[in-house]
Amino acid sequence: MTRIFREGGERVFDPKYLPKALPHREKQLDILKKVVTEGLDGSHYSIPVLYGESGTGKTSTLRKVLTEIKEEREDNIDFRIVNATTHSRTYVAIQHIAKKIVPIPERGLGIDEIITKLYDRLDIEELKYIVAIDDGDELIRRDRGKILEILTRIEEGYERRLIYPVLVLRKMEILSALPPHITSKVGGPRIEFPPYDKKQFKDILKERIELGFNDDVVTQNAIEAATYAAEKIFLGNARELLNIVFKAGKKAEYEDDLTVTSEHIRNAIYEIYSKTMKPDIVSDRKKEKIVYRVLWTLTKLIHDQPDIYWLTEDILKAGYDLYTRNFMEKISFEEYIETIEEISAGRSRIITYDEGQLVFLSYPAKRLYEDLTRILFLRG
Repeated sequence: MTRIFREGGERVFDPKYLPKALPHREKQLDILKKVVTEGLDGSHYSIPVLYGESGTGKTSTLRKVLTEIKEEREDNIDFRIVNATTHSRTYVAIQHIAKKIVPIPERGLGIDEIITKLYDRLDIEELKYIVAIDDGDELIRRDRGKILEILTRIEEGYERRLIYPVLVLRKMEILSALPPHITSKVGGPRIEFPPYDKKQFKDILKERIELGFNDDVVTQNAIEAATYAAEKIFLGNARELLNIVFKAGKKAEYEDDLTVTSEHIRNAIYEIYSKTMKPDIVSDRKKEKIVYRVLWTLTKLIHDQPDIYWLTEDILKAGYDLYTRNFMEKISFEEYIETIEEISAGRSRIITYDEGQLVFLSYPAKRLYEDLTRILFLRG
């Protein structure tokens, strides 16, 4: 089997992997690190909120900041990141938070008892505990922020603050539904994580490709296809980008190919995004046969040259030449291009525009070529 990945290289595509740098999240990292550090050093701390859609770097930024703070400081610090999707009840989340510091029985203790045991241990050990509620939208909505109240009110009975919450949300709007005495505690900075764009995705991929793959096995067209799909289909989600590239690499390795091509990327997108030939490929049923013939010519070319991504003028001319050689009913080159434009205007994403130029994007060309061959030549 061809080795596409470096030895141990697959680990850099694991969601838990923390890269050395977080491209385009330097500002967010600096703000979060500053507010948490100042809170640890001072008497006042107001809960910061990280917000943005899935895959925008919130959790990685959080992990990097908290890891750096723990490693760099001389005082006694620990942290816990609680995934509120997994620990979706306040009681379960509080148990999970406390268990890292103090033994907690599975049953028999109320929330106040758990928090008191936790805070007593923190006080004895002079341990400052940073607690991040990650992906907290549903947990915060369900109990109207009760977990934030629990994590902050206990300090009133002690001489010092020992628990430092951080809140991570997808939508900021959830905070507007909380009671005033809860929102007053969430007065730290609102740190936005906007979706990534294609250029930023290339920067994110650079380290992963260097560490994860053998030299020169990922083509530039594969990178173009993956980053554009992550921006336009997966709406700026870096987690999906890494998943696409990882799946494409595994596909190439399984098929004993020497490189990861844009066709491997299309297969990965197909596996994640859609496993059916979308019905909206054809918007005008009168032109169905022409649409299928045009697509057949392009997929035939890509079947033979699987790294095609950009539909350059030479490729379009080669496609048209295939059309005239294989079908008796002739169309002009202008009609051929118009048909491609109509396909790109639909929602199928099989053909679309990237940087103003036509590309073949989200459906495996080989699979579509085989489907269309049966439709056009083998029926009946």
